[in-house]
Amino acid sequence: MKTILVLAPKNNEVKDAILNEVVDALLTQSDISITRSSLPAAIGRHLEANPRICCVLYDFALGGLDLCDQIQNYNPDLPIFAFTDSEDYLEVDLKTLKFNLHFLNYRTAQSDVTQELIFSTIDEYLEELVPPFSQAL
Repeated sequence: MKTILVLAPKNNEVKDAILNEVVDALLTQSDISITRSSLPAAIGRHLEANPRICCVLYDFALGGLDLCDQIQNYNPDLPIFAFTDSEDYLEVDLKTLKFNLHFLNYRTAQSDVTQELIFSTIDEYLEELVPPFSQAL
Protein backbone atom coordinates (compact mmCIF):
# COMPACT_ATOMS: atom_id res chain seq x y z
CA MET A 1 0.00 0.00 0.00
CA LYS A 2 1.33 3.42 -1.01
CA THR A 3 0.41 6.36 1.20
CA ILE A 4 0.29 9.95 0.02
CA LEU A 5 0.45 12.70 2.62
CA VAL A 6 -1.68 15.74 1.74
CA LEU A 7 -1.07 19.00 3.61
CA ALA A 8 -3.67 21.64 2.86
CA PRO A 9 -5.27 24.56 4.67
CA LYS A 10 -8.86 24.14 5.77
CA ASN A 11 -9.88 27.72 5.17
CA ASN A 12 -9.77 27.86 1.37
CA GLU A 13 -12.70 26.13 -0.32
CA VAL A 14 -11.37 26.60 -3.86
CA LYS A 15 -7.97 25.05 -3.12
CA ASP A 16 -9.57 22.30 -1.06
CA ALA A 17 -11.97 21.43 -3.88
CA ILE A 18 -9.13 21.19 -6.40
CA LEU A 19 -6.97 19.07 -4.08
CA ASN A 20 -9.97 16.82 -3.43
CA GLU A 21 -10.35 16.27 -7.17
CA VAL A 22 -6.66 15.38 -7.48
CA VAL A 23 -6.89 13.04 -4.48
CA ASP A 24 -10.02 11.37 -5.85
CA ALA A 25 -8.23 10.79 -9.15
CA LEU A 26 -5.24 9.28 -7.31
CA LEU A 27 -7.50 6.99 -5.30
CA THR A 28 -8.63 5.29 -8.51
CA GLN A 29 -5.44 3.27 -8.22
CA SER A 30 -6.24 0.45 -5.81
CA ASP A 31 -3.01 0.47 -3.79
CA ILE A 32 -3.14 4.16 -2.77
CA SER A 33 -4.20 5.53 0.58
CA ILE A 34 -4.33 9.17 1.66
CA THR A 35 -3.33 10.78 4.96
CA ARG A 36 -4.47 14.39 5.41
CA SER A 37 -3.30 17.17 7.67
CA SER A 38 -3.70 20.92 7.83
CA LEU A 39 -0.77 21.43 10.18
CA PRO A 40 2.69 21.80 8.61
CA ALA A 41 4.23 21.33 12.06
CA ALA A 42 2.87 17.75 12.05
CA ILE A 43 4.88 16.73 8.97
CA GLY A 44 7.65 15.11 11.01
CA ARG A 45 5.20 13.13 13.10
CA HIS A 46 3.46 11.81 9.98
CA LEU A 47 6.72 10.85 8.26
CA GLU A 48 8.05 9.09 11.36
CA ALA A 49 4.80 7.26 12.09
CA ASN A 50 4.12 6.03 8.57
CA PRO A 51 7.06 4.60 6.58
CA ARG A 52 4.67 3.86 3.68
CA ILE A 53 4.43 7.54 2.77
CA CYS A 54 5.80 7.72 -0.75
CA CYS A 55 4.81 11.25 -1.69
CA VAL A 56 3.79 14.59 -0.16
CA LEU A 57 1.29 16.96 -1.76
CA TYR A 58 1.07 20.37 -0.16
CA ASP A 59 -0.05 23.94 -0.65
CA PHE A 60 3.11 25.97 -1.21
CA ALA A 61 1.60 28.92 0.67
CA LEU A 62 1.28 26.69 3.73
CA GLY A 63 5.00 26.17 4.26
CA GLY A 64 7.05 27.23 1.26
CA LEU A 65 10.57 25.89 1.00
CA ASP A 66 10.87 25.57 4.78
CA LEU A 67 8.46 22.66 4.59
CA CYS A 68 10.61 21.09 1.86
CA ASP A 69 13.62 21.38 4.19
CA GLN A 70 11.70 19.57 6.94
CA ILE A 71 10.66 16.80 4.56
CA GLN A 72 14.20 16.44 3.25
CA ASN A 73 15.50 16.05 6.80
CA TYR A 74 13.39 12.90 7.10
CA ASN A 75 13.83 11.59 3.59
CA PRO A 76 15.87 13.51 0.99
CA ASP A 77 14.49 11.48 -1.92
CA LEU A 78 10.78 11.66 -1.09
CA PRO A 79 8.77 13.17 -3.97
CA ILE A 80 7.18 16.49 -3.08
CA PHE A 81 4.44 18.19 -5.09
CA ALA A 82 3.86 21.84 -4.18
CA PHE A 83 0.58 23.31 -5.37
CA THR A 84 0.51 27.03 -6.02
CA ASP A 85 -1.99 29.47 -7.46
CA SER A 86 0.53 32.16 -8.27
CA GLU A 87 3.99 32.47 -9.71
CA ASP A 88 5.68 31.97 -6.31
CA TYR A 89 7.73 29.11 -7.65
CA LEU A 90 9.66 31.49 -9.90
CA GLU A 91 11.18 33.12 -6.82
CA VAL A 92 12.94 30.02 -5.49
CA ASP A 93 16.71 29.75 -5.55
CA LEU A 94 19.02 27.04 -6.79
CA LYS A 95 19.05 25.16 -3.48
CA THR A 96 15.66 23.73 -4.46
CA LEU A 97 17.40 21.63 -7.08
CA LYS A 98 18.45 19.25 -4.33
CA PHE A 99 14.79 18.45 -3.58
CA ASN A 100 12.68 15.95 -5.45
CA LEU A 101 10.26 18.85 -5.86
CA HIS A 102 7.61 19.44 -8.51
CA PHE A 103 5.46 22.54 -8.75
CA LEU A 104 1.84 22.23 -9.84
CA ASN A 105 -0.52 25.08 -10.50
CA TYR A 106 -4.01 24.86 -9.01
CA ARG A 107 -5.51 26.02 -12.33
CA THR A 108 -4.15 23.02 -14.23
CA ALA A 109 -3.97 20.45 -11.43
CA GLN A 110 -7.08 18.49 -12.38
CA SER A 111 -5.58 17.19 -15.60
CA ASP A 112 -4.66 13.59 -16.35
CA VAL A 113 -1.11 14.81 -16.91
CA THR A 114 -0.87 15.77 -13.22
CA GLN A 115 -2.10 12.36 -12.11
CA GLU A 116 0.32 10.61 -14.46
CA LEU A 117 3.23 12.77 -13.25
CA ILE A 118 2.49 11.92 -9.62
CA PHE A 119 2.17 8.19 -10.32
CA SER A 120 5.33 8.03 -12.44
CA THR A 121 7.32 10.00 -9.84
CA ILE A 122 6.14 7.67 -7.07
CA ASP A 123 7.05 4.63 -9.18
CA GLU A 124 10.54 5.99 -9.87
CA TYR A 125 11.05 6.73 -6.17
CA LEU A 126 9.95 3.23 -5.14
CA GLU A 127 12.10 1.56 -7.81
CA GLU A 128 15.16 3.30 -6.39
CA LEU A 129 14.27 2.20 -2.86
CA VAL A 130 13.89 -1.49 -3.60
CA PRO A 131 17.04 -3.23 -4.85
CA PRO A 132 16.62 -5.09 -8.17
CA PHE A 133 17.20 -8.47 -6.49
CA SER A 134 14.33 -7.87 -4.07
CA GLN A 135 12.03 -6.84 -6.91
CA ALA A 136 12.74 -10.17 -8.66
CA LEU A 137 11.55 -12.09 -5.60
